[in-house]
Amino acid sequence: MASAFLSLRTNKGNIPQMVYLGYVFGKSQILYPTGIKLLPKQWDKVKKMPKNVVTLIGEITKENIPYKNVDFIFNYDNVTSILTDLKIEINRFANENKENLTKDSLKYFIDTLYLPKNKELNQFVNEISSHLKEFLIETANKKKEVSKAELIDIAVKYLESERPTNDFFEYIKNFIADAESGKRLNNGAQYNFRTIQKYKSTMIILEEFENWNNKKITFESIDKTFEKDLQNFMTVKKDYKPNTMGKFIAILKSFLNQALLDEKHTNIKFKSFKVFVEESDHIALTEAEIDAIYHFDLSQEVRLETVRDMFVLGCHAGQRWSDYTDIKPHNLKITNGKLYIDIIQEKGKNQVVIPVNKTNNEILVKYNHKLPEAISNQKFNEYIKEVCKKVSILNVSETISATKGGKTEEITKPRWEFISSHTARRSFATNAFEKGIEVKLIRAITGHKS
Repeated sequence: MASAFLSLRTNKGNIPQMVYLGYVFGKSQILYPTGIKLLPKQWDKVKKMPKNVVTLIGEITKENIPYKNVDFIFNYDNVTSILTDLKIEINRFANENKENLTKDSLKYFIDTLYLPKNKELNQFVNEISSHLKEFLIETANKKKEVSKAELIDIAVKYLESERPTNDFFEYIKNFIADAESGKRLNNGAQYNFRTIQKYKSTMIILEEFENWNNKKITFESIDKTFEKDLQNFMTVKKDYKPNTMGKFIAILKSFLNQALLDEKHTNIKFKSFKVFVEESDHIALTEAEIDAIYHFDLSQEVRLETVRDMFVLGCHAGQRWSDYTDIKPHNLKITNGKLYIDIIQEKGKNQVVIPVNKTNNEILVKYNHKLPEAISNQKFNEYIKEVCKKVSILNVSETISATKGGKTEEITKPRWEFISSHTARRSFATNAFEKGIEVKLIRAITGHKS
């Protein structure tokens, strides 16, 4: 059975190459440029997908990518998601039209119905389709029969009527633009880069949901049915964990709440939307495990050594990754002969002062009180797992419960595989609690709300 595939123009050289979407027709095939270019070394020849490498960032420009008419966040997850979605959509179209499928019809589908240079047209078609479906459902509930002529009449009347313009995405785009420029502030301070990236990711997810759900999103259309459909999309289509879903829904609610304050709508149904929170699948390390990681000899692997040192510093400082990897010389203060880390947390903008223990003092002295520039969180997580895999004490099996795709299941794998940048903060909180430190004080340092 034929299916869509992806290929790189060439697997050799150091020049970015186009990723092509292909489909086989008997003995011939169609190849369509996706607009995404990658270096050959970033392409997995076996999986025929991008490798999980941070260098994807910056190799793509939004001008040459036709998939979304928005500022795109160029990272591994989003590029992979785009390419996977393209394959799924082509396979679906080919399946539905297998009796009459031709190269021209498939190319037309890719060219005009899927890629969003015709997004406005697609939305227009979806809008009419949704209106007619609502009418048919309504008449079916009343057990009324509808003729084709009557349905045409309903469509004509709808097209001739004045319909409210959809300013939902326009508002979000302007919100993000104002946040980036500093025109819109967050509690009196400028929005940071990571927050803006999360906003852009949320808008992309909402646009994908709109296309998937085949129903235009407006401020007025956001109700319990919308919430249920969105949850279904994130669970079934995107296979998100509850915490990931919760983050997107929380940002959506913040957009809607601000739009309400800006008098863009009067719909308050979103206020009851559930923000999912599940105990994360990250573990907490014991003091003995942290010590074993710290003393493992990595002097021949500087790449891993610097990540290990920053991670251990985080285990003793109790901060989020974005804070413990961004400690600068001006954050180090001496009071009564004792060294402290004094920072304003990125999230919540709380000022915290953390005593520097013996281990963290050694790490700071090692780097002359100026930590190396942080790499991406994705690469950091990859490297810290690589470090922890080398430490024998972390090669025991661990079983946790996690929810994915709406199902709770037990996952068993080596303990080191559960470790990420977030494990540092979690370990600090757990170890501090076990030492008998007051919960209120732990929360004041870590920034945990509960």
